[in-house]
Amino acid sequence: MSNNDVSTGEPAKVFTGIRDVPIYAGESSAGNRLPGGPYRSAELIAIGLIMGPALWWFRTHEGGGFTVLAGAAAAAVVVTIILRMVLPTRRPSLLARASFAVSSIFPTHACAARPHARSSHGAQR
Repeated sequence: MSNNDVSTGEPAKVFTGIRDVPIYAGESSAGNRLPGGPYRSAELIAIGLIMGPALWWFRTHEGGGFTVLAGAAAAAVVVTIILRMVLPTRRPSLLARASFAVSSIFPTHACAARPHARSSHGAQR
């Protein structure tokens, strides 16, 4: 074993000789990010469900032009904007949940349907 080899107890070796080249994996590097991101899973699923069939149609219909792709891209942008406005970015806090629970157990509004008091003659007041 040389000085640069690191023993892991496994048959594989870890080489640590290269130090001058930064290597990024996943979304940590700027080159791997999609425009307008980061995207949540609901947004990625919606984009995939819109763009997937559009790309399939574009590949199978050669004379179709780019109209379908442009329409699908526009639809994906609109759906992503709507999902960002509608879906919450994070879960409610514990204080908000406690407030919801208390207001559902002890409602602040009075009961609107209340029987009217009747006089001795049976007519309503």
